[in-house]
Amino acid sequence: MADQTTDPNVADSPSPEEESPKKSMSPIVLFPMVGVLYGVILLVGWFVTSAFVGPAIADHLVGKEREKVFREILDDGKSGPNEVLMIDDLVVNPAGSQGMRYVATSIGVEIKAESLPAFEARIPKIQDCLIRILGSKTVDELSDVNARETLREEIKEELGFLVRGHEIISIYFVSFVLQ
Repeated sequence: MADQTTDPNVADSPSPEEESPKKSMSPIVLFPMVGVLYGVILLVGWFVTSAFVGPAIADHLVGKEREKVFREILDDGKSGPNEVLMIDDLVVNPAGSQGMRYVATSIGVEIKAESLPAFEARIPKIQDCLIRILGSKTVDELSDVNARETLREEIKEELGFLVRGHEIISIYFVSFVLQ
């Protein structure tokens, strides 16, 4: 038999084939981790959009500046001066939402300039009327863009009963956020 000599450097180092294979992540662990990461990204995106972007868009025009823009758009010079009475910052829980959802809106009511004092004297009643109408609608009814025209007409009719003898020209949803 041949005498085998052992080299201490050769015997101690394992061959590349003997090295343990690198472990990859199991799909059982990988898929839930990807799902959780995706959910976190969606949640952060929703939070940033609802907390910062939405209010910035809704508050683009505020107060007197908003009324000035409406006057410029609506005053065509033919039908006499019109005014837009702003009912700002209405927050209402829709019907059937158990307080978990809300609609935040600002509504412009276009009227003849001579009717403005009659409407301003009834602002609390107008606000109550709008809250009642919006609160009677479900989330589905409020989220349907096509139903907004029907909602405008209903508001126009109800306000017409409230302030009799004064024409309501149009109703404008200046901001309309459903959460």
